[in-house]
Amino acid sequence: MQIKSKIAIGSVVVVGALAAFFVYKSVSGQDYKSELVGNYTHKDGSTVEFLSDGTAIFRKDGSQRMWKYSFTDNGSLKLETAAPVVGVEPAMCNYRRTPKVFEVFGCQYAMTLNVVQ
Repeated sequence: MQIKSKIAIGSVVVVGALAAFFVYKSVSGQDYKSELVGNYTHKDGSTVEFLSDGTAIFRKDGSQRMWKYSFTDNGSLKLETAAPVVGVEPAMCNYRRTPKVFEVFGCQYAMTLNVVQ
């Protein structure tokens, strides 16, 4: 009985710690934003700058487009145009950020960007 109790208590502690981590991350969208703030390049020569205010600036061939980004409670990346554009819908995307690459996937705006050091 004592072994089962220790296992049960250990499981509760691990589950509690994970729950606290996810609640912390979901409460503060700013944590997600700070992870993305910076400059990126795409292999086609375009650049993207993610600002801390939730603005993303896409630049290519001398023109730029303003987008907004935010995060859902579960940490998905939401991308949408800064001003309404007919036929362009917001997208909920998955993303992964490493020290060298920012990858957006699982949506119509899938892309792989290189981090500008």
